[in-house]
Amino acid sequence: MKNQLLYLLLLILPLSSLAQKTFVQDGKLNGVLPINESGRVVYQIIEPVEGVSKEEIFKRARKWLIDTYTSPKNGLQLNDPGTGELSSKETFSINPSIMGIAVPTQVSHSITIDVKDGKYRVLVSNFYVVANTIQGPIEALKNTTKGFVTSIFKLTDSHVMELLTSLNKATHTDTADF
Repeated sequence: MKNQLLYLLLLILPLSSLAQKTFVQDGKLNGVLPINESGRVVYQIIEPVEGVSKEEIFKRARKWLIDTYTSPKNGLQLNDPGTGELSSKETFSINPSIMGIAVPTQVSHSITIDVKDGKYRVLVSNFYVVANTIQGPIEALKNTTKGFVTSIFKLTDSHVMELLTSLNKATHTDTADF
């Protein structure tokens, strides 16, 4: 019996070395995703759009949101031209891999855009990951195959940065030019 327990322990021990813990480095989760004071992943960007009215920035940002998310999960949850607020809950797909095998993964998130004359602020937050092997808030992902969590983080960061770049371009482009 003791030999079987020892054998089982020796078999399981190396597997624990494959587990990955999350850490904070330079204000980022695993050195990749920006986190706020409460430990939540949040992208917050304030961008100037000089010489453009609040109404025009709102119109451009709204069009971008509708065009970017062609099948919005919940549609525009907040669409208020008076206050300049837009928000929606959305999902995008990524394909991180485990030992060379792609794992289809869905990442849900909230996006909020606030506009004022000559500028806007965008917040992307509330990330929730669903994959075959894991599911939960992105900040809580851990103890899975080494490298998989970091792959999710890197692909998520890349996708969000592409979204923010696309929004910046759309808010700086006259809607008559679309």
